[in-house]
Amino acid sequence: MSTLTGLEKMKLEKILQSPSGPGYILDFSDRTFRDFVLSNSKKDIDEEKYRRGGTSKANRLRTFWSIEPDNVVGGLLSELLEYWKTQKLIRKEVIDHHEQVLYDECRGVVGRLLGKAPAGHDMTEDEFIRKEFESVSLDKLNLNTSVVGVLEQRLTEIRKCLGAKAPLATIFLCGST
Repeated sequence: MSTLTGLEKMKLEKILQSPSGPGYILDFSDRTFRDFVLSNSKKDIDEEKYRRGGTSKANRLRTFWSIEPDNVVGGLLSELLEYWKTQKLIRKEVIDHHEQVLYDECRGVVGRLLGKAPAGHDMTEDEFIRKEFESVSLDKLNLNTSVVGVLEQRLTEIRKCLGAKAPLATIFLCGST
């Protein structure tokens, strides 16, 4: 079950709505919509479980949002947004300011669903401090093996100091490392 909020759904529905009206998604037919969803999420949008809210493409998509987890919903939405933008470019339609703002906000929703920080998001000091840099690979630095051994010991000590909430010791170890 995705964590889309009501406002996020409203924005997504607005950008994905077809000019043909409610119930339609972009310019998809039932067959092309099924093919698109299947190829981008490995889910068959025509399955009965997606039809509980109704049989229109919009209703099936809403049900998809309510059943599937964030990563699956985010992946499909990312592809739908790219499809929307590509169709605009192919048709040589100008993306006006309001559409661009809506598109950018929908991209932010996709980023949240996929666990990515929004573009232009400056990490706060607390976020940086809490960020885990667990895959530090010293092998790629082409250092002398004795130096690598010392650095690995220092990284272990840094992690211990962080765990023990010893910020001053952590700072000194980081500096000397």
